[in-house]
Amino acid sequence: MIDIKELHVSYNGIKVLKGIDLSIPPGKVTALIGPSGCGKTTLLRCLNRLSELIKGCKTQGKILLAGEDIRQMDPTLLRRRVGMVFQKPNPFPMSVRENVLYGVKANHHHNADYRSLVESSLVKAALWEELKDRLGHNAFALSLGQQQRLCIARSLAISPDVILMDEPASSLDPTSTSKLESTIRSLREEYTVVIVTHNMQQAQRVSDYTGFIYLGELVEFGETKKVFESPQREETKEYIAGKFS
Repeated sequence: MIDIKELHVSYNGIKVLKGIDLSIPPGKVTALIGPSGCGKTTLLRCLNRLSELIKGCKTQGKILLAGEDIRQMDPTLLRRRVGMVFQKPNPFPMSVRENVLYGVKANHHHNADYRSLVESSLVKAALWEELKDRLGHNAFALSLGQQQRLCIARSLAISPDVILMDEPASSLDPTSTSKLESTIRSLREEYTVVIVTHNMQQAQRVSDYTGFIYLGELVEFGETKKVFESPQREETKEYIAGKFS
């Protein structure tokens, strides 16, 4: 689904990513782990060209989405195919229903079956049973955990190929985090999911594959179980053991 080739990224001349080569498997959950400032979020934002919105950012290399160079794609069209869920929930100040339909209406899909789309998107985000009688309520009245899953439902409504998540549980309590993780696991097969997380236990719970990034380089990548139980690189072993963060 996503092939990254010799990706270099710098901000105002400071190198952040140094020659990343990575193929992200389709229909799986891939976690990116590593210490703060290692380049995880920068890599994630490159996948739908949000990095370009940051002043002083310079990117070299290729990122292919289903074989197509994303730098040759219209950014708006790209972001319909590659959705993003941010660290803090960012619902819009409108009803639950209108939040789900926001992207659909913005893309002028006026012939869509709105009722079915709202239900199916909320079902996939594990929210339907909680909110089916509150579709007209303002999204700001929801708990943080519900708001974050609503943001996932909003992304799902426009039928993306890929969903990016940047520390999606960082502001949530344990119960909400558990529900969010269940939602993430349920998305595999139908979507390609890439999640950045500082929580190594969370990476083990939700992901099929894990990439360890350190000082702007991809140190190790493989099946999550193998990366955590039998890492091949010394840096990975030390990070998992908590020797640096």
